[in-house]
Amino acid sequence: MTERRYGIAFLVSLGLVAIAFGQEPLLATQLLGKPLVQVETALGKPRHVARAGERYYKKDGFVRIVATFSAQKTLESVTFQFAPGEIDGERAALVRVGGSLPTGWTSKWSAPGESNNDELFLFRPATVRPKPLALTRHFLERMRERGVSEAQAIDLLERGQLFYDPKGDSYIRWKQNLYVVLTRDGVLKTVVRGPIARRWQPL
Repeated sequence: MTERRYGIAFLVSLGLVAIAFGQEPLLATQLLGKPLVQVETALGKPRHVARAGERYYKKDGFVRIVATFSAQKTLESVTFQFAPGEIDGERAALVRVGGSLPTGWTSKWSAPGESNNDELFLFRPATVRPKPLALTRHFLERMRERGVSEAQAIDLLERGQLFYDPKGDSYIRWKQNLYVVLTRDGVLKTVVRGPIARRWQPL
């Protein structure tokens, strides 16, 4: 209890320092899980909406903010990008975006992130799970091209380590330098040989 009290006090003190230097917290953590209309009242209209559904916002104090929404149009995950070296770690980044997270949400700090900026990724692991699987011709072609047998693919899907990839808003099953990529709807997109990417979030 004492450690928690000191932790909250530390975050509050960092917030006061940020305000003193003209960097008022965004209070974006209050928007997690909220409807699209409420999010865009706070962030403004997106500068760009990607084909995969990510919405890109520009806000003072950030390189950009990238958000994804559920089918019900509620905020499901968000990445805050900072200029490299501007923020001193995850705690300071959390203060900048509003402080403590709601129950069920977690954060991941990457410096630098996939964008070459420093990134704070906020998401709710319980919502990041693939649906039942569906094969595609493209996936079968990639299996043949890369010498992946049906037994290897099944083993990956059953025993591979599960990750969420925020860049592609997709899921990864990885094992022994081989991985499959799945969409949110459970469609098997491709199979690739390679190591774990730094941006992937373990689930």
